[in-house]
Amino acid sequence: MISTPLRSKILSQTRSASLPSRSHPLVPQFTDHLHRLRAGDATSSSLSSISKKLHNLDDLYNCVDDLLHLPHTQQVFTRECHEKWVEETLDGYLGLVDACATAKDFIFRAKEYLLDLLSALRRRRDSDDHLCGS
Repeated sequence: MISTPLRSKILSQTRSASLPSRSHPLVPQFTDHLHRLRAGDATSSSLSSISKKLHNLDDLYNCVDDLLHLPHTQQVFTRECHEKWVEETLDGYLGLVDACATAKDFIFRAKEYLLDLLSALRRRRDSDDHLCGS
């Protein structure tokens, strides 16, 4: 049997192993952010704990945003056969955006309450200083 370059090329292509495609580096990063967010103590309300949770939520949000802007993801979104999956993904993303907005509002209100408390403490201190000075 004569071996020609074309025949060798065809044989080498048919014998290639089909390996599963590797996921994008953002996928394990997304999983890591999600695990860190879920692993946090849900009952802790210390400022450092809340700050850490918000930081993890922000990281997850940014990772999802990056995943949604990948060319492959955009291609999937353009295919009509994946409409249900796309709707579920976008609903989840909107839920994440809502959670971020709620967290932002919570932090803003907490900041306002802290500023009001500091103002009241200053007024009380000034009042006490005024009474002691008289």
